[in-house]
Amino acid sequence: MFRVASADEILWDVEEEHLDEAEFLIEVWSRALDMPHYDLRDLARGPERRAIAHLDALAVGGPEVAARLLQPLLGDPEAPPFRVAAALGALLMGGDWRVLESLDRGGVSDSRVSALTAVVALAPLSAFEGSLAAALEEADGGRSVYLLNMLAARGEDTGPGVVAGLSSSDPALARTAAEAVVRSDPLVHVASLEGAMRSSDSRVRRAAIRTGLVWGFHPAWELATRLAESPLEEPESLVWVASLGDGRHWPLLTSALDRAETRGVAIWALGFSGRRHAIELCLPYLEDEKLAGVAAEAIAAIVGVDTSDSVIWKPVSSESPDADVAAGSELPALADDDLEADLTPTVEDRLPAPNAAALRALCEARCAELSPDLRYLAGRVMTHACVIDALHSGSLRRRHTLAFELAVRTRGAQLVPTRAAAARQRAVLEAVTELPRLDFGASFEQMP
Repeated sequence: MFRVASADEILWDVEEEHLDEAEFLIEVWSRALDMPHYDLRDLARGPERRAIAHLDALAVGGPEVAARLLQPLLGDPEAPPFRVAAALGALLMGGDWRVLESLDRGGVSDSRVSALTAVVALAPLSAFEGSLAAALEEADGGRSVYLLNMLAARGEDTGPGVVAGLSSSDPALARTAAEAVVRSDPLVHVASLEGAMRSSDSRVRRAAIRTGLVWGFHPAWELATRLAESPLEEPESLVWVASLGDGRHWPLLTSALDRAETRGVAIWALGFSGRRHAIELCLPYLEDEKLAGVAAEAIAAIVGVDTSDSVIWKPVSSESPDADVAAGSELPALADDDLEADLTPTVEDRLPAPNAAALRALCEARCAELSPDLRYLAGRVMTHACVIDALHSGSLRRRHTLAFELAVRTRGAQLVPTRAAAARQRAVLEAVTELPRLDFGASFEQMP
């Protein structure tokens, strides 16, 4: 029989090490969800499995570890968000559901909400189903923000607890409710959602439009196309028109491509159009120092390029944002150095750099085989099965948008929680046994 260790028997330095490692790995896992060089298998075998192992080690420490090491972190507003997340995950894995009643004790901030949501999304909490929705019914304010985010990340129905959030004057709560309500009955919530679409807060409006598109709500599409006329106001609108629009919307994309301030997001959007013409539009930017990576990514997403092909891609180490200062190079003089600059590498910095001539030659050969009337994904005509394959094995950075388009085209029947644990995502994908014929060339207005 398992016996809980007493305080004197616990190796506290070991428990601290488990907490340190769990904190680090949960953050790595969270960031990996948007990385171009991770796929679902990498996520499961790497940071996810290791994070869970350290959380489990903390959980089996029992009430002594919980009381001394974990519970104090939940009420500490100065504690690093991912350290609080590690504490929460370990407590939940140990079966302490009461912590859901005090999620906002340490305050509500975007970074803390993101971190705590991440650990609830990745942790294997088999007895957890229903606990979040039940807690939400009795929650208000900050605690509702946490619970709604957690429900959405795990891909669970929010239940009736989402209603108040949709009309909340708190932008954080309204945005979270607009995202989470996507799994609820549209007929019940469409009026409240329409109000959220008119919000002056861009994040509330974006979340409401996304849910409206999944529900097939035409006012959401009308607003999406209007926003694409001024994409600085809503950059994601370009992705919406690229993946859900038709030829009438191409001027919106080319106009954004012509302007330096929206060129990067326009190239990103073109990669989701799946069109041969998008490849032609992206090719000129393969020599652009700042845009070569995203342009090559967009082209590869359509035409299909082996990510390990050393002819097409330059060695990663030579362009890595994490590389050491090159031998013989000099640091800038202190007086000339911007000490306030944010040197954190962006996701785009981690994109592989292309050999422009080689990729251009490959495109010239393959584009001759592509029909201008069809959409393509990784060199294949875009079909339901093709999208499911990409969700199984594609770059994590691109899967969120592909899953969103699948949700829109199935009118919410197939919602893949791309920010949940890999095992949970696989279970959802494997449950998609019926593949109804979807026309990925149809615009939003043409969808049944």
